Amino acid sequence: MGRLAEDKQIHLNSQVDDITCLIADRNSLLTIIRNLVDNAIKFSPIQGEIKICATPVSDSELEVHVIDNGVGIPQEKIEHIFALQKDKVTKGTSGEKGTGLGLHLVKEMVELNEGSIHVSSTLGEGTTFTISLKNAP
Repeated sequence: MGRLAEDKQIHLNSQVDDITCLIADRNSLLTIIRNLVDNAIKFSPIQGEIKICATPVSDSELEVHVIDNGVGIPQEKIEHIFALQKDKVTKGTSGEKGTGLGLHLVKEMVELNEGSIHVSSTLGEGTTFTISLKNAP
């Protein structure tokens, strides 16, 4: 993740408080965030920006957002973005390859942690992945 971000001169901006605490398996949460950030780097332009932030929604729920200013995702692809499909190869802004398998696994891991994931995107402006998880009391 770090090398590709450096090569593309992408600014990674974390807006997560040190005291943010949620109920999730640590290893799967790290895998989820790493995959979403890797994808954001892949589809962001040179000198782009990626933000990671956590927002309490209620006393029992927290949202984690991975926001990029990349190429965006066409609306017709969003409805199938988490599905396993043949020939789903996509190329990043610098020719990086992707298969879509990572997003399928991300969705499964989020659901195993009793959470949900949502994506919103605007072509040419960027994409936001939002993960909702239980907030630790």
